[in-house]
Amino acid sequence: MLGLFSPVAIIPKLLLQELWAARCGWDDQVPESILNRWLPWSEELPAVNNFPINLQYVHDESETATMSLHGFSDASNLAMGTAVYIRCRLKDGTIKTTLVLARAKVCPVKRKSIPKLELEAAVLLTKLLVYTAKTFKIKLEDTQPWTDSEIVLAWLQKMPCRMETYVANRTAFILEQLSHAVWKHVPTSCNPADIASRCSTVSALTTSDLWWKGPQWLALPESAWPVTKIKPLSKLPHQETAATLLAISTPQPTWELYKKYSSYAHLVRVLSWIRRFINGCRKKLTMEYDDKLTYQELAASRRFLITVQQHQQFPEVFECLGKKRNLPDKHPLAGLSVSIADNAIVVMGRVRQQETVHPRRCGPCQSSAN
Repeated sequence: MLGLFSPVAIIPKLLLQELWAARCGWDDQVPESILNRWLPWSEELPAVNNFPINLQYVHDESETATMSLHGFSDASNLAMGTAVYIRCRLKDGTIKTTLVLARAKVCPVKRKSIPKLELEAAVLLTKLLVYTAKTFKIKLEDTQPWTDSEIVLAWLQKMPCRMETYVANRTAFILEQLSHAVWKHVPTSCNPADIASRCSTVSALTTSDLWWKGPQWLALPESAWPVTKIKPLSKLPHQETAATLLAISTPQPTWELYKKYSSYAHLVRVLSWIRRFINGCRKKLTMEYDDKLTYQELAASRRFLITVQQHQQFPEVFECLGKKRNLPDKHPLAGLSVSIADNAIVVMGRVRQQETVHPRRCGPCQSSAN
């Protein structure tokens, strides 16, 4: 479906949307306001059959020098419109432009701002340009998108991450699909997509050169195209304020040593050798060590491994106890007497919590009377 009569075909879609919004049933009488617009449209529609359409988009390769695609997008409160033209420059210098594909889409019932609708139209145009370029085997570098929305052009020049999600997703899609294209501004009076977004009658559309051939300057050399100087916008709509978040946290060691050694004893010995080397470098010791690790070095490595695992598994315990707060009631260690000693979690036993420790009771002893 080429959609060449999209400005006309969009009218019954708009009327159907109004009927749905008015909650009219299948057997209800159509409101007079809608009926007065439906009857002229239905009476004029048969005239489309008598309108000749030129489907010769591409000329002979021996005559054609270059081919390019030009797409236009626009949106209004009623609909979003797009139009794609193929521009053939012949070897004799003649330039011919022809409408090859068009779309008109009804705006959603839930109203959006005009800039958002313009962006939706730009997304629709992007899809049509990619499809048409693939059909006619034209490189995407030879496509030129146009829009009359200065806000959309400003959005496309910004980083998508600085926009709100709705705008960011659509601008990212456009920039990804048409990465080599540079969007340009077209005056509204020269934008053929404006016809599709605001609807048209059959008689007006069949006599519109702007619709069927595009702007007059499109058939001229590129130096004759209009250049619109767009003033930088001081504030863009739907732009999120960039916030810089600085997170400061104690780095948790996640060494590869855990994955390299499956034996805990072997891991303790390797870590002990590493700690001995680091301590020697820090203190610049020149003394020679024995070839054997001491009991104190092995015990220190064990305590270090336990401390690291506690920090990784129970960071909330260190946070609460560091701020002298009680653990949450649902925490698995909440029922125990937990404290911090030497940067490690210590759980006090029940016997040490008692104020008085009773001596161990022994059974009765029997001695001989003698």
